[in-house]
Amino acid sequence: MHLVELVADRLWLVEDGTVRSFDGDLEAYRRRLLDRGEAAEPTNGNGPSRDPRRAGRREAADRRLALEPLRKKARQAEASAARLAAEQQALDRKLAAPGHSTATARRSPQH
Repeated sequence: MHLVELVADRLWLVEDGTVRSFDGDLEAYRRRLLDRGEAAEPTNGNGPSRDPRRAGRREAADRRLALEPLRKKARQAEASAARLAAEQQALDRKLAAPGHSTATARRSPQH
């Protein structure tokens, strides 16, 4: 899904023998898939099917969906840390440049 977020600029729905553009974002598409999956679960006459593999996949999808806001914050924090590291490197280069000395700038004349 991360790769899709990075490279896709449009989502297409292929269902019921048709193809159409999906107007929402990837998060809306995930919700749609989860909602559709719940509604489309096969029944055995006693309610929804109890296939443990399907239930496990659904739980994993729910966990991924619940963790997405945290992943977004982590990506933002990583980007912020990268910007700060670049700023620190730029300041270090300026401080290390020949002729730049904070000691000579602070000295007062001794007359």
